[in-house]
This record gives sequence, structure tokens and C-alpha cells, in this order.
Amino acid sequence: MLIRFVLESYLELCICSLLNMMFLSKNGSGEILSAIVAFCYVFLLTLFPIIISWFLLRYRHVLKKKKIERKYGAFYEDLRVESEYALHNNFYFICRRLVFAYSLVFLVNF
Repeated sequence: MLIRFVLESYLELCICSLLNMMFLSKNGSGEILSAIVAFCYVFLLTLFPIIISWFLLRYRHVLKKKKIERKYGAFYEDLRVESEYALHNNFYFICRRLVFAYSLVFLVNF
């Protein structure tokens, strides 16, 4: 459930974290905490496509087991797990969103 939420809201999470990081303010303790959380989110959200790709390729032989499917099935829902190319679908999907979010935030003046 949480995995599906992160996959579906990935673009919004990236944009919000990048904007928070871009317009930092160090006036109060709450804003400093917000900046630290934003840096952590940006770091984790940038690594997320790599982690997904690594997980799916490493465990592609056991993805059809019920225990794995129940726990991590949101990563490869509606994908043919027999095909290595199909397992890269979420990687490309997330990377496109990541590049779009970085473009929106950092190329705003162009």
C-alpha cells in the first residue's frame, strides 16, 4: 500500500521536496528541520528508481511467489515478470518523473 502511494505520488513528492530545498530559510528551528527533511527526501527520491531496478532484477526469479507478491507486488503490478525489459518499466517511469521535477524547479528561468 505504501509502495503504491510512493509510486503514484512520486512527482508531487519530488517537486515539493525540491522547492523546499531551493527556498531554504534558516530562521527558526522548524524551518531548519524542514530543510533537513527536504534534503533527506531529495536524496531518497533520487535513489528510489535505482533501488526499484536493483530489487526487481535481483529477485526476478522469486517475484511470482505469493509471499513476495503480497509484500512487494506494487513494484511490478501488471508487468510480465518473465521479461527483463518489462521489469525496467518502473525505472523509466520514475526517472522521467524525476527529470521532469528537476526541470520544473531548476530550469524555471529559461
